[in-house]
Amino acid sequence: MKTATEKKHVYDDKKHKHRGHRNHPIPDEEIALRAYEIWQEQGCKHGHDGEDWLKAEEELHTHASE
Repeated sequence: MKTATEKKHVYDDKKHKHRGHRNHPIPDEEIALRAYEIWQEQGCKHGHDGEDWLKAEEELHTHASE
């Protein structure tokens, strides 16, 4: 079982992973908007919100690093 400190580190790591590259932070609102657009483009199918979020995040990271 993880200690409270270990859990905090895991949480902090996850939080930083979806915030973008250190030099190009991507606001959650921007990721959410793109994820919503992806959801609409795929016919508003439910159950893929996590995948849509990651795809949006990846697209925005790619665009930000260009």
